[in-house]
Amino acid sequence: MKKFAVIIMFLSLIFITSCSNKEVAVIFNAPEYAKITKDQLYQKLGEPKYADEWTNKTSKGDFRLTNHTYFIDNLYLEITTFEDIVVKIHAFPNETNTFKFENNYLDIFKQFGMDVKSNIKPAEQKNNKYLKFLNISDAVEEVEIYHLNKSDKTYNYVYITFDSSYFD
Repeated sequence: MKKFAVIIMFLSLIFITSCSNKEVAVIFNAPEYAKITKDQLYQKLGEPKYADEWTNKTSKGDFRLTNHTYFIDNLYLEITTFEDIVVKIHAFPNETNTFKFENNYLDIFKQFGMDVKSNIKPAEQKNNKYLKFLNISDAVEEVEIYHLNKSDKTYNYVYITFDSSYFD
């Protein structure tokens, strides 16, 4: 009887662990686009739906940037280039108002193809609804998560910056 109880407890533990650590699906592999050229971007994703030039006025100066807009699967992407090099990605859900994550908010990094240490801490946060992380990897300088709801396991959009030289 004791052996049976131990087996049941062991199987329950395995089930709980597997349910709480579900595999995280990659939505978009952002680091793959870090500092690639506009031509490489077009080879990977095709011509954008829109390409809008604009000037970003910062404390560092004025920078002429281009947003390349894509609708891919359930994603709305604005991929920003400076002098034809990808420097930033804004990712929004296309079909719904929110993205979802399974385990905890660190899954968001995995959803966008980034591996981070479990002890990573935000450099900035506001009301636990906005989180900014710095120095994610050699390729990714910043990640900003907007409208995070930890209890519902949702967030509205993500900014991924490869080169912050052109932004405040």
